[in-house]
Amino acid sequence: MELWQTLSIILDLFVVALTVAMFVARPRIGGALGRGMRILVAGFLLLGVAFFSETVLFIISPISTQANEIIHRLLVGLGFVLIIWGFNVMRRAFP
Repeated sequence: MELWQTLSIILDLFVVALTVAMFVARPRIGGALGRGMRILVAGFLLLGVAFFSETVLFIISPISTQANEIIHRLLVGLGFVLIIWGFNVMRRAFP
């Protein structure tokens, strides 16, 4: 594995670790606000996983670059859907 590939994996894992730290540091609140916060964090986690999986697939997978990019974009899109959903759930906590 080349230096840049190793660095990419380390940075991708760092992003995932930051998301886990965000989950641990979140305020322990209930109701719609707490549920929205958990959905929001899941979206951020999925974004981190999307970047990590893209890097790993480029290194070890025989799939084409185009297929890897499509998988990456689908995961990123789903992550943003979760983030938007989480914000909408949180908004319901403030009538």
